[in-house]
Amino acid sequence: MFALIVTFVVFPLAALGVDLGNAYARITDTQTQADYGALAAARLQTESAKAGMTIPTAMVDAVRDAMNTNQPQDDKSKCWTTKTCITSAQLTDGNLTNGEVRFCAGATCGTGYATTTKGIQVLAPYNKVDYGFANMLGVGSGTVDADALVNVFTAGKRVMPMYAVTGCDYGLQTLADPAGGFATPAPPTTLAFPSDSNGSTLTYSQTSTPPSPQLKDSSGTVVTSLVLNSTNNTVTFSASKFRNVSKIGFFREDGSAPVEVTEFRVGTSPGPPYQTVPWDPNAAGTITVAVPNSVAAIGEVWWIRVYSSANPGANQWSDRTQALPIRVGNAVLQCASGSTAGNFGTLKFPRTDVATANQIPANIALGLQPPLSPVVHQTPATNGLCSDGVNGAKTAPSGGVTLVVGVNCVDTDTGLAANVATEGLVTGSTYGTGVLRTKNTRAGCDPTGGSSNRTLPITGNPSINDDVLTCYFTDGTTSIQTIAQAGYNGGPVLDPAILSSPRFFYVPVLKVQPGSGGSNRYSIIDFRPAFITDETASTASVKGAHTGTSDNGLTVQGNDIKQIKVVFFSLNALPSEGDIPLIDYLGVGSRVIRLID
Repeated sequence: MFALIVTFVVFPLAALGVDLGNAYARITDTQTQADYGALAAARLQTESAKAGMTIPTAMVDAVRDAMNTNQPQDDKSKCWTTKTCITSAQLTDGNLTNGEVRFCAGATCGTGYATTTKGIQVLAPYNKVDYGFANMLGVGSGTVDADALVNVFTAGKRVMPMYAVTGCDYGLQTLADPAGGFATPAPPTTLAFPSDSNGSTLTYSQTSTPPSPQLKDSSGTVVTSLVLNSTNNTVTFSASKFRNVSKIGFFREDGSAPVEVTEFRVGTSPGPPYQTVPWDPNAAGTITVAVPNSVAAIGEVWWIRVYSSANPGANQWSDRTQALPIRVGNAVLQCASGSTAGNFGTLKFPRTDVATANQIPANIALGLQPPLSPVVHQTPATNGLCSDGVNGAKTAPSGGVTLVVGVNCVDTDTGLAANVATEGLVTGSTYGTGVLRTKNTRAGCDPTGGSSNRTLPITGNPSINDDVLTCYFTDGTTSIQTIAQAGYNGGPVLDPAILSSPRFFYVPVLKVQPGSGGSNRYSIIDFRPAFITDETASTASVKGAHTGTSDNGLTVQGNDIKQIKVVFFSLNALPSEGDIPLIDYLGVGSRVIRLID
């Protein structure tokens, strides 16, 4: 009798276990159906999912086909044998029980999702599971369902609030103050009277006595730049030959007419008395001239040329290529190759968590504030300009929204202010530390092959990351020259660890050189990977070669960074697999597909 009772108890429990096992298997199959549907969607996804996005018909059809191909058993129909039941229409009808493809974020994806979670969600149709022995307990059937969330990303941690322009977006680029004295400046072709030339030959030298040019403020103190709106300043400069000089011109890069001065004094002291003009020593010399207040009222690099009123070079300015730079206001780092080859400047991406004055350095230090994210403008105008809402252009702010997803039309500032670069890269502020202080140098990756951080000679002696780019090559033959060109297509050759280096970032590329001032907005046409280092873009720069210097791309003068060297290289060299940091897809380069759930 006891054995009989045990049999009657154990048998129903075993039967129930069989039904539960069957239900679990169906759940697994249904989840597989949802996963394959989501991956099919991601293969056609060209942008990270965002609110209000329309699911393309081709994507819906791809999900339909994948889900039909991977149809689990359903006890209410023969779909699992015909594999044709699911239609595109039912996947977009809003009825979640018969399957759906949609964008979702946070709570709209279901319970338990973080507010920052977003993606394309594929919900499998509810499937019926008929129970056998469980009927003895009064449970005839059940339903199983599943969903999958997918999104596409770009490998990396940050986009810098900076831009490059075609011509200054591959290889080793020097971002320096043209008036900073680090190298022979490249006067821009945009100066007025670009083809003029006369008999004078101006000299640029920061090692001569006195340097040429040399600025002095109203107290006679030598300065590297003039205080904005200051008065009674002078500039002294030299030439290997002066001919028939009748006036001095201060030129802006925007091509406007120069500010002219007709009074100057030969030597290093300011007038009066002044030199009688035209002055024609036909020899080397040095002159000093008062800087006009109208020049000191505009903060930028001004370029000095001299005018000849008699032959040789009658009624012409000295050669544009010999123009001498002086700085008014804070130093601005620009592409050393000059405006003709593109420039390097600042993008005005807004934030809501810091004061306006801190937005650019905070974006350098922290990355852009989510959910704001930049992407390539897929339909840019031929002139490179854009307006919010026209041809798919999106600005930030836009329509009352500050942190816009999918920004592709941007506002700019020419150059990168040295104090802003120093704050964002090194010192930081109340929002956090500078980005180069967020991670120590990788083992074996400093310029000498060691693992040491670099201590900067500025207030507080901050210790910064000192990685070099070549340390991240995965072989001993690939060089920086190989990957630092537009035509590189050799595949990933960099270790995934580069994506976490604070010296690595992406820079949006603009089609045209932004003008100074004005209200124009510019389309993002590409993104370029960048790495702060001064390793040469040559065949010698291979893993372990140590072609850089102890500065490793950052030159400090006073209490600021006054020169940054950056290597721009091909997206094709970057890794896109493994446990890597991810940001919203930039619209170009490898798409990293991730099943989020």
